Amino acid sequence: MNARAWSDGGGNTGYPCACAAVVDIDTPSILHGSAVTTWHVAERLPRCSTNNEAEYEGVLLAMDFALENSVKNLMLYTDSRLVRNHILGRQPAKDQRMKNYLEIALSTIKRFDHFVIEWVPRTANKEADRLCREVLKGDSDAFRRIFTPPPKPRPRPPVILPLAPKKNPFAP
Repeated sequence: MNARAWSDGGGNTGYPCACAAVVDIDTPSILHGSAVTTWHVAERLPRCSTNNEAEYEGVLLAMDFALENSVKNLMLYTDSRLVRNHILGRQPAKDQRMKNYLEIALSTIKRFDHFVIEWVPRTANKEADRLCREVLKGDSDAFRRIFTPPPKPRPRPPVILPLAPKKNPFAP
């Protein structure tokens, strides 16, 4: 299955943080080719050292949720240039905590057949940002909440993600 996800993270150093993801999963449909089901997933984190950690948590939340739902091809949008640049190898992770997050992210990415990450401006990431702010207002120190999708998926034609073809291991 294919999916598109928008992730975000936020909070202040030393205080509870939150991360969130909006995940559109294309599910095969005999009648309509495919149907999109939108999931909203959010998590409150007890403490974060930096906002970048919360951003990484949002990316990892989106990837984990996609994998839990049998997604093989993921197009991920984040408003964190730093996280995107780390994952693409355009900027080295200097801090040990960022190196640890990067290592986890890269090992998770290997579980997908195809994975693409793109930066989007905050204005294009409003729903994930709203979820983060909503979770930060909660009373609990730590929780994961999955907002159930609409009862009926929206039928539409199949979506082909702009993913790079996987290399054939048997090609010369």
